[in-house]
Amino acid sequence: RRGVKGSTATSSMARDWSNDARRPDRTARHGRVDPDRDADRSGDHGFATTAAVLSVGSIGRDRQAEAEAARLVAQLNMAVDEGLVSRTPLALIWTAQGYEVRRWTAAGWQAAATPMLARRHDLSGAVVLRRADGLADPVEVAEDGLGPAVTLELVGPGAIWAVAFDGFSAQAVGP
Repeated sequence: RRGVKGSTATSSMARDWSNDARRPDRTARHGRVDPDRDADRSGDHGFATTAAVLSVGSIGRDRQAEAEAARLVAQLNMAVDEGLVSRTPLALIWTAQGYEVRRWTAAGWQAAATPMLARRHDLSGAVVLRRADGLADPVEVAEDGLGPAVTLELVGPGAIWAVAFDGFSAQAVGP
């Protein structure tokens, strides 16, 4: 049908398989219809899907602090990259409920240039962020990667995850 005037099909990929017994998902070997393969198995899929959703939900509650620690590690490492490339000092501005990354400009602290860093992240569920040393100061991310070391803790239901940041890289340490 390619190149035929008035045809809506532009290639062989535009074939309508809806009523064709040879469509790939209904064929056995050699292109014949396989009735055993086409049996209705919708009940099996519904049970498996429900079980998967329930198990993910229960795992999620137990691992909120771990997931937040992994995200914070990624954000700090990305902030170091931005600082090294832009030669601009940054800081992780945080509260117990969330954080964001800011960069230093002549006008003061502004949103980071990278949108993923600039957006404030609110912690999920019952997870709380704190510094291991008890201070409430922002975490400095120096433009040369030589900022001070600090440990942040993400306290969740049943687990505390530490994020060790040495000024150049961050690493999550679990229970």
